[in-house]
Amino acid sequence: MTNILIVDDNPDDLRLYSELIGAAGDHYTVFTATSAEEALSLFERYPIDCAFIDFHMPDANGLRTIERLQEKVAGRALPLVLFTGDGSQKIQAEAARRGAMDYMVKDMESTTPEQIDLTIRKVIAWADDLNKNRIRVN
Repeated sequence: MTNILIVDDNPDDLRLYSELIGAAGDHYTVFTATSAEEALSLFERYPIDCAFIDFHMPDANGLRTIERLQEKVAGRALPLVLFTGDGSQKIQAEAARRGAMDYMVKDMESTTPEQIDLTIRKVIAWADDLNKNRIRVN
């Protein structure tokens, strides 16, 4: 099983993306968090293979959450995806600089289970490759 963490303060988005990931394959186990603190706690308790982190959250924005997760793994590549309703290139560039391996604009009408599955597989493979070659991130 592949453990996927979704971090979003919006319960409708949590439900939708949980359903999309579930539809992408029965080999995914989905964990959800409504805050950065809850995400960090889940990350410490479970082997999370990939995380989708919302940009806009009340306790910490997604960029700061990505930084905090990166701090916990001391330079190991993590398959993290920043997702947001804002398609800003500035946010996308900053997410990459802080360690996100991908960026996804929330579009509930066009996001498909296949697209989610491809994103998960891509970032996990990329992180695995970086970690095998001991390429330090951040």
